[in-house]
Amino acid sequence: MDPPEKILLEFDTSMAIMMEALNRGHKVFYTEPKHLSLRSGELSVNTREIASLNRQQGFQFRPEEFHPAANFNLILIRKDPPVDVDYFNMLYLLDYVSDQTLVINSPAGIRQANEKLFPFYFKDLMPPSIATSRESEVINFQDQVNSDIILKPLNRKGGEGIILLKKTSKTKSEKIRKITRNGVETILAQKFIKAGLTDGDRRILLWDDDILGAFGRVPKLGEYRSNLSLGGSMKKIKITEHEQKIVEKLRPVLKKLGLIFVGLDIIDGWVTEINVTSPAGITEIDELYGEQIEIRILDLLEKKLV
Repeated sequence: MDPPEKILLEFDTSMAIMMEALNRGHKVFYTEPKHLSLRSGELSVNTREIASLNRQQGFQFRPEEFHPAANFNLILIRKDPPVDVDYFNMLYLLDYVSDQTLVINSPAGIRQANEKLFPFYFKDLMPPSIATSRESEVINFQDQVNSDIILKPLNRKGGEGIILLKKTSKTKSEKIRKITRNGVETILAQKFIKAGLTDGDRRILLWDDDILGAFGRVPKLGEYRSNLSLGGSMKKIKITEHEQKIVEKLRPVLKKLGLIFVGLDIIDGWVTEINVTSPAGITEIDELYGEQIEIRILDLLEKKLV
């Protein structure tokens, strides 16, 4: 995971999983990517066992220990983006233990499934989109869709860096050059779905063959991004028949890549992102529906490990 001081105690999904594991008597250890070491093909890790954990006081750790990574029954990757060089190095190192220990999500699967680009494999489910670093391509794309468009960095989270480029904007070139760093960085340009302003987007959490739950997120007034971290509000939703079909279409591909815990983002029936690095939403579903999704996750994990 990220360093403990960066964790939002009130909402963090990983904490819900860890607390339920502790409640069941499992030993839970916490580490950061910088504590992984590879020697003679064996991956080891400096870890701290969690002595206690709650949302008020946070983490209480036992002294640091050094373990072969293969000693653990399960390794959960819960490191948030940015998916940068350090993130990829973490995934490469975890490859060395993934044939001995269950790693969720699969390091190879995460590498293959960029959260913004992965929906292109299911292009009939995705709104009109283009990935490019070229200003002219972005402008041509906007002319083709004849609409406002959204510009997204590929490797960030929580709505960071996303730009709404209006069709009538007088500063298109300036905005495109800024987000692409003068044509160096590839971005996603996507047709803006206006329904998202009023209806928001929908997060559906998947675990293997199970739909864990779903909730809606509505942007605050004057904002086009519905992320809760940017002031969006959450609401109850019912999963539609169309969304069920989306899940059925994605499921075999996700299984093949070892992507067990996944968060789908859907706007007006279109898949906009497939979150595989560190999907969140457990606490939101728990709060909205009075459920404890983490109990189902631990049931499924224990069954999988057996």
